Amino acid sequence: MCAPAHPLLEAVVERIFEDCSMDLEKGAVFEDPSGSIDGFVWLIKCEMNDGSGHTAGRRIYAVHQDSKGQVKTISPSILWDLKPSSKDSLHGFASQPNEENVVAYALEKVVPEYLDELKVQRDHDAKIKRKYGIRSLDFLIGESEAKLIDYEVRRSKGEGILDITIQNEQRNKEDLARKKLNLERQMEAETHLLPSPPEILGLAAVVPKIIEDDLKRDEQIEKIGMDFVTAFERSQGRIPDDVSAHSLGFDIKSSSHTETRYVEVKARATEGKIALTPNEWLMAHRLSGEYWLYVVTNASASKLKPSEEIEIVRYVIDNWKDHAEKIEVPA
Repeated sequence: MCAPAHPLLEAVVERIFEDCSMDLEKGAVFEDPSGSIDGFVWLIKCEMNDGSGHTAGRRIYAVHQDSKGQVKTISPSILWDLKPSSKDSLHGFASQPNEENVVAYALEKVVPEYLDELKVQRDHDAKIKRKYGIRSLDFLIGESEAKLIDYEVRRSKGEGILDITIQNEQRNKEDLARKKLNLERQMEAETHLLPSPPEILGLAAVVPKIIEDDLKRDEQIEKIGMDFVTAFERSQGRIPDDVSAHSLGFDIKSSSHTETRYVEVKARATEGKIALTPNEWLMAHRLSGEYWLYVVTNASASKLKPSEEIEIVRYVIDNWKDHAEKIEVPA
């Protein structure tokens, strides 16, 4: 399997950036069918080096600058759910990209958060090396010292311990001590991280374009649906984790001792059709039986009533109501 940080994948990504750097600098225009994104999406590369001068980490972040100039971090995978626009230029938009503000935001928010994350990881790795590496070397050094003492005691009693035997053990002890010192220095260098300035890789303008009004995203209704499904999962003995902000293709990862559900939540004020984004559709097929689609219908903007229902669909299908398992949820 080729995953992020795999050398082959990293080489492919680097080659793509080399071949497409001009297109990235030119920018692109996308349409958001959900109508929730408006403004500009910046792709920023953050890189960290350690005390040895080696790259400790490299990650691409997406920063959204809305039409009012407000900036926040979003998941780069959000681009999967956008539709390429017929426009091929960033000119003519009511708002304009502000690189200075985006870089300032990256320096203030993105870089420190990534630095803290890498520090936790490097400190954890250092503890493992200290626990197993340093302790193992200390043990071997102790064994070597014991041998040298034993040789001296036996020689003092008249045994014929050769000088070369003592010299070899002395060199072994010194070699172990050097390895320990080098490992300690390596651990020290690996836990000292220095961020490089954030690098702008590309820019995309995004305009909201609703395909159908009844598919428009309503944050208040969606929050009701998320709260409702979270409570339902807890009632079934599972522990739900809200990951909706990360654009993973599902909203909730819900786990118990016996199963894990990757849940996509769709909420509607009344009833009607639902739409899955390309990212959600991809994850549904990838996760197969572990992917669940929960459709909350008749969600009130004020509160849910005892008669409301939650529909659960195991697989992504065209006509979800014909294949749904209906569960009545008490107030």
